[in-house]
Amino acid sequence: MLAYWLFKKEASSNSNKSTFSWSCCSVAQDTVSHPAPSQTISSANQGILVKSSSPVPLKSTSSNQEQAESDEMLTGGLAILQRFRQQREVPSVAPAAPSFRIVFAYGSQMGASEEIARNLHAEAVQKLNLKNAEISSLDELKLPSIFPPGPNDGRPYMFLTIVTSSTGDGDPPDNAASFFAALRRKHQEVTSDSSSSKPLDGLFFTLAGLGDSNFNRFMHIPRTIRTRVHELGAQAFHPSIEADDVDGIEESVTKWQESMLPALLKATTAAKEKKTVPTTSPHPPQKPEVKGAAAASKKDNENDKVTEAEGEKAAVAVASILASSNTTSDVTQALGSNTPITTASTPTLPAPLLSTAISAGPSGFPLISGNAIITGVPSVMPAKSRLVIVTDRSLIKSVLSNEENLDGLQNDNDISNITQDSSTSSSSASGPMWVSSRISDAVRFTAPWSDRRVLHVEFEMDSVVQDTPATRYLPGDAISVQPCNDPEEVEALLSVLGVDGDLVFTVERVDGGKGGSEAPNATANRVLPHIPRTCSVRHALSRCLDISGSPQRKSLIRSLAEYASDASEKNTLLFLCSTTKEGRDAFAYEIQKPGPTLSQLLTRFPSCKPPLDLIIDAVPALAPRMYSLTCSPLAHPGRLQVALSVVRFTNKYGNRNGVATSWIDRLTKEAVEKANDYAMATPGNKKFDISKFLPKQRIQIAIRKGGDFRVPEDLSIPIIMIGPGTGVAPFRGFLEHRRVLKMLKEEEGEAGEAVAVGESWLFFGCRREDEDYLYKDDLESFVSDGTLSHLKVAFSRPAPITASQNNNDTVSSPPPAKTYVQHLVAREGAALAKVICEKNGHVFICGDGAHMAKDVHAALEALLVQHRGMTAELASNYLAAMLKAHRYVKDVWS
Repeated sequence: MLAYWLFKKEASSNSNKSTFSWSCCSVAQDTVSHPAPSQTISSANQGILVKSSSPVPLKSTSSNQEQAESDEMLTGGLAILQRFRQQREVPSVAPAAPSFRIVFAYGSQMGASEEIARNLHAEAVQKLNLKNAEISSLDELKLPSIFPPGPNDGRPYMFLTIVTSSTGDGDPPDNAASFFAALRRKHQEVTSDSSSSKPLDGLFFTLAGLGDSNFNRFMHIPRTIRTRVHELGAQAFHPSIEADDVDGIEESVTKWQESMLPALLKATTAAKEKKTVPTTSPHPPQKPEVKGAAAASKKDNENDKVTEAEGEKAAVAVASILASSNTTSDVTQALGSNTPITTASTPTLPAPLLSTAISAGPSGFPLISGNAIITGVPSVMPAKSRLVIVTDRSLIKSVLSNEENLDGLQNDNDISNITQDSSTSSSSASGPMWVSSRISDAVRFTAPWSDRRVLHVEFEMDSVVQDTPATRYLPGDAISVQPCNDPEEVEALLSVLGVDGDLVFTVERVDGGKGGSEAPNATANRVLPHIPRTCSVRHALSRCLDISGSPQRKSLIRSLAEYASDASEKNTLLFLCSTTKEGRDAFAYEIQKPGPTLSQLLTRFPSCKPPLDLIIDAVPALAPRMYSLTCSPLAHPGRLQVALSVVRFTNKYGNRNGVATSWIDRLTKEAVEKANDYAMATPGNKKFDISKFLPKQRIQIAIRKGGDFRVPEDLSIPIIMIGPGTGVAPFRGFLEHRRVLKMLKEEEGEAGEAVAVGESWLFFGCRREDEDYLYKDDLESFVSDGTLSHLKVAFSRPAPITASQNNNDTVSSPPPAKTYVQHLVAREGAALAKVICEKNGHVFICGDGAHMAKDVHAALEALLVQHRGMTAELASNYLAAMLKAHRYVKDVWS
């Protein structure tokens, strides 16, 4: 016997919504479908959970015949419940579909492009009433589907909105790689045939490109797709946009969206009425170019807009207004306008950042009044999937047993025994080739007393995949590591959700008629490809979903607002995800800057009780983390080495740990500490055998090509390398490679014949020599054998000079001034200018792109001005030309 919640539909006296009251009864029935136990059942509700003392399936996994027999036996409240369920499943009679498709497609590596595309799709479906709009990745869409289904005379057959970025050094995102390759081939095929017509005549498109101008091949993928689609005959119904992270992506995209959606409605209306579709140039409007260091500093200015002082000042102003407010209006929203719908008694909100108490909620955090009007609220994204709870006890036991023995494998491709489906291979044309490895070495580089923890970690690949296309690499490449979430964070989220982690489920696609449809070419049974076909809730939260970074997605916060029973909590969530400037500032200050986990966010809003369906459906996939390789295959065949800084910090919500770095730290901590204890107890003895303490589990990794970030194969070319902190990692690999290449060439040449090697410079920066001087022994050995010509080290927090160092037995000197790599670059300006301008030297920068790379770029401009007689503009143009020639290459992150 299982306890089920039943409901009765009632008309609300003060709302046009329907509400349901719940009662409880028992029934001897294996499974039955249930609506969500919420105050209101509406189209915004994405999931179905049953309030029961034990896990209750959402949908039956028994046979259709058994279900039909059970349906005939239902009486009373259960009969009402069953009829309601059947009515919901009966497809409504839809109007005749238009002769054209409306498609939103994305190429997304870390999820930002997908987030924007899905939000646009939701707005089009819910606000523009474009119910037939589709959403998919570019690879799911597939190139052939954007061509007309038959002979076409230019009539509209598709309105396509693309949102995409580049990844790595101008590569397509994994879920757009196949589309991009097919488009390139088709473009070559058509343009090589002078008699070919315009095959995409009748396709109308617009494109939003996302990127960071700190990278060399900025906007390469968006620009290439836009150009090739246009040259194949497609026309633009709205200008494209290039959203630069330096300027602020969200603000740029929001402004573009405000004009793009009305343009889409106008274009599709014209097509329905068989009128000429208005078109425009596909290229984004030109903006004034800001050159040199000023361009890089724009991002700093953007990041500094939201300050604590501004937040407190604005919040106090809001508090005073809300204290005298008697507003009772519901949340309002209007397409293309941020103007609130008000009456004489409803104040317009100024710019609250919520940093002081507007009103204190039960969690101790400030909240906006439940009576306030919130504008610029986006639409709720339609659900992509729903859960089916597994009730087969033998299958549940098998799944849980296999998950327990996964031995560290992170990818669905490696758990086919759990899903009972081995049709998925370990790689695809559109994604990386994942291989299995194990940790074979780990060393802590930082001092035990330091608040920083930097590790050197080595992965050993299985012998069967060594020296295969999947594992071949060069210095400058990186590896992707598929991580695991912190078990404590998983259990915290399970506790907040009130869900049993051992609940086993499968995922199925939502009916496309309910709020938009998935693209017909999308894989039918893999609506959530990052979720195994059958798995437990704990496995999904541990290995598949980004439960730490997901609050950074406004779409998730918008969906969560629907499940907040407290009006103030709901309004605060709506305000945080709103598109107004005030909402964006509040989101930056309250969410982006502190970075709460999902469990921390739900703890802040205790009345928010989202169903499990929503969490599985709306929380993005746990993305791989990338780390620069710090080795050469010539020196370490079959092994991959990285340097990583373990991320740990405390925010206003509590403690936060980096997902991948903390996971690797947990795996290696025992071995690292034992090795350190051994080294301290037995100095000078042979190396400690760390292997017996390292984890045995397998770890999924994939090689990511570095593009132009390559050490020249020609040893005579001088190189200048600038990389503070872990930015030094790839340069260790560069130098290992040059050392071995020099030895090989000397062996190939005649006895006594010298190999010409260009000079090499390395600028490294750290806090103190005794705290975090990474790879100190290796770097000094490169200098000793001539592999490295010049090693320049900057210490930003140098230790005081002791009396003995000061040649004085009693007096110590204060610490030297802080020095950074850009200072040393400026100090060596004359020599570096000669290497760059006279010897065809190559410059490489690796590390922080928001500050360090900007400052080094300014130093390079300055040395060209000072030592080569260039004007500031000429120096800027000279470096730009080096970028295009791949002589000035950056591998940076923000």
